[in-house]
Amino acid sequence: MGMVSALTGVGFITDVLKSQYELTELEGGAAVYAFIGFPKHYVCPYCFEQAMIQVLQYRRIGSGYFECLGCKTSFPVKQEKRKVVFGNTA
Repeated sequence: MGMVSALTGVGFITDVLKSQYELTELEGGAAVYAFIGFPKHYVCPYCFEQAMIQVLQYRRIGSGYFECLGCKTSFPVKQEKRKVVFGNTA
């Protein structure tokens, strides 16, 4: 197997495939790559830069986050609502 065929194997990005994603910012402030076609999905920006496509998995914990199964990085979907506690001034 030559170098070219090894780099175009499953999971590796070709220029044509890479052009179908655009960098976008989630509501939670995380920058991820979004597929511009159908079905809509997001991929890990760290793995994408390493020429790998790792589709982010949604986790419904707290306000929700996406997790990359490749590098284990988490990306917040929404800003967490913080509770403001006012102290007693008696």
